[in-house]
Amino acid sequence: MASTSQEFDVLDGLIVTGATTLATVDINGGTVDGLTQLTVDNLTLDSQTVESSNLLVLKSGAANAIDLDAGAGAIRLEDSSVEFGRFTQTDGQLKISTGPSNTTALTFQSDGTVETSSDLIIKDSANTDGIKLTASTISSYLNTITHGDNGLEFNNNSTSRGYTWSVNNSLKFSIASNGQTNFYGGTVALHSTNLDMNGGYIDDVNYMVLADAVYHDGDTNTYMQFHGNDKWRVVTGSNPRLEVSNTAVTVYNQLDAPIVHASKYFEETVHDGGSGTSYVMNINNGSVHKFQPTSNYSIDFSNFPTSGAATFTLIIDNNGTGREPTWPGTSGGAADGSGLDDRIYWSEGIEPPHSSGIDIYTFYVVEGKIYGALGIRNSGWAR
Repeated sequence: MASTSQEFDVLDGLIVTGATTLATVDINGGTVDGLTQLTVDNLTLDSQTVESSNLLVLKSGAANAIDLDAGAGAIRLEDSSVEFGRFTQTDGQLKISTGPSNTTALTFQSDGTVETSSDLIIKDSANTDGIKLTASTISSYLNTITHGDNGLEFNNNSTSRGYTWSVNNSLKFSIASNGQTNFYGGTVALHSTNLDMNGGYIDDVNYMVLADAVYHDGDTNTYMQFHGNDKWRVVTGSNPRLEVSNTAVTVYNQLDAPIVHASKYFEETVHDGGSGTSYVMNINNGSVHKFQPTSNYSIDFSNFPTSGAATFTLIIDNNGTGREPTWPGTSGGAADGSGLDDRIYWSEGIEPPHSSGIDIYTFYVVEGKIYGALGIRNSGWAR
């Protein structure tokens, strides 16, 4: 049929088999079956159907020229009479529903925001769950973001887990509503940065692994340090004061110890002078000596150096009974005849009082003179 400018009043239907261009088509009680091509400037459908066995294209050359007005109803999408989608509007909101049950999937608000009533899943290239946004079951905010078995959880309804992060379905990190931060398993590593506690403290720690030292805040020359394998030391003012290793405990300055208890003392290095009523402290036998008097006793020195400086220790074990000592007190009277001034110049100015327990004396020999001090009195431990 050729194009014409005349009008047709069709009561029982109009069948078009060729390409036809019409200015206006008003279908009222009939159908238009466009098998090849139907071009219409103005198409009005009154509760009827437009069908095509091929592709049906609605096309307009002008802006905003295609207007689907469902009134108070909905624009439905069907496949073989089975509904799979629906567009509706309420108070300026555009809702997209899916499935035969007409479940709302997305709601476009009039202010431009988009809401979803279920999880929002962004598929990855393998068409599996890439990123999953899960709505909270306790309020309307976002609850979790997951990627496979890894997830970030927000606003959990728990005072101990306000925010959490899980890896491989295992909780690794959480921040409670009271601000407490928790780490679960594994190692917390800080790379090229510092952990500032802002005046707080570390509490309830089973153990800490340190590579080097613990410093006093604002005092960089005072610290405790693991300065080598099987070594530990205390440093103040950049100088070591105490050092512990597998072989020795070294004190670099005076040791003030009002009470010291131990089950053993220096067995490997102490020379045992035995017991009796007199003892000659021969320095050739070592720098630390032990003697147990059986009654009042006398002490003399042998082979002490007459030049330079040296330090020696004498342990007197009174074994529970007070013993009166007699110390050398004449110039040139050393037992070996060395000409050593074996008088003792006591640091207290006078001979210190002895006890009934264990007394530990320290002697400093400087240029042939002996300076003595009672380092520990009545210690009760050096047996």
